Amino acid sequence: MGQPNIRTVNKLIQSKHPSYAIAQGDGYVYVTGPDTEVWTATAIWTPRVSDYTPERWLAEVQHAVQNGGTDR
Repeated sequence: MGQPNIRTVNKLIQSKHPSYAIAQGDGYVYVTGPDTEVWTATAIWTPRVSDYTPERWLAEVQHAVQNGGTDR
C-alpha cells in the first residue's frame, strides 16, 4: 500500500463511523462530524495525513468520538 491519503483514510473511518471524516488544515488534520462543534478540540497535530497509517487515523478518530474530542 502506498502513502495514505484523505480519501482512503476517510473510507476506512466511515466504515466504522459513517458520520465522521478527517480534513486537512494548515499544518494539522481535524475531525469533522455531526457533534464536533461541541468537542473540546478537533485537531490532530500532525502536518500531513501520510504521517500516520490508516489504522492510526482510525484509532485517533475512534478515541475522539468516544471521548468528545481529540485531547489526550
